[in-house]
Order: sequence, then structure tokens, then C-alpha cells
Amino acid sequence: LGNSEALEVKKSITKPEDLIGKRIAVPFISTTHYSLLAALKHWGIKPGQVQIINLQPPAIIAAWQRGDIDGAYVWAPAVNELEKEGTVLTDSEKVGQWGAPTLDVWVVRKDFAENHPE
Repeated sequence: LGNSEALEVKKSITKPEDLIGKRIAVPFISTTHYSLLAALKHWGIKPGQVQIINLQPPAIIAAWQRGDIDGAYVWAPAVNELEKEGTVLTDSEKVGQWGAPTLDVWVVRKDFAENHPE
């Protein structure tokens, strides 16, 4: 999914270690949840060292605007809203390079693929 999903954080967070003790929102059981956990593992940060909050994208935007969260791993359009006042700490392209790729996959029957090569 490349850089369409990103960990957007407050500008005061400049390195991974700054995430410790911070409130990071992410929609649970999503590609961004997977990428957040993979990034934390890559950085040697245990999930319990960060307050991971389960929020959907519209709620993430509202929580960001209220100052209730310090960052979020999310996709557009929410990531674009957070980017106005935040900074990208990492994105799914980088996390994929660290060994935890995320992909969009289409699955169809073989006969459909043969009849619709486009």
C-alpha cells in the first residue's frame, strides 16, 4: 500500500523512541494496525509501551483536532487531515521494506480472469 498509509504524529515526536507513553490511534484489525505493530517491533518498542487506541478514521480526525491523541496510523483522507499539523514518522512502504508488506489483492475465478484480461 506504499505511502498511502502512514504513521502521522505531532511535530514534537521526532524519533521512534518518542512514541513511548504516547497515545496512538489506529483502526484495529486493519492493514494500518498490522503496520503499526510491525513498525514498533522493528524499532524495539513493545506495544505495551505505547497507548494504542482503537478508533476509526473519522474518530481519529476528531481526536486529533481535540488533542486527545499524539498520532495515528491511518489512510486517506484521515492521514491528509493529520498531515496538516503533523509529520510522518513512517509509512507502509518503509514498513514493507522492513519485512512486513501490505498489499491490495484481487481474487477472481480463473474463467472470469480469462474472459476479462483487462
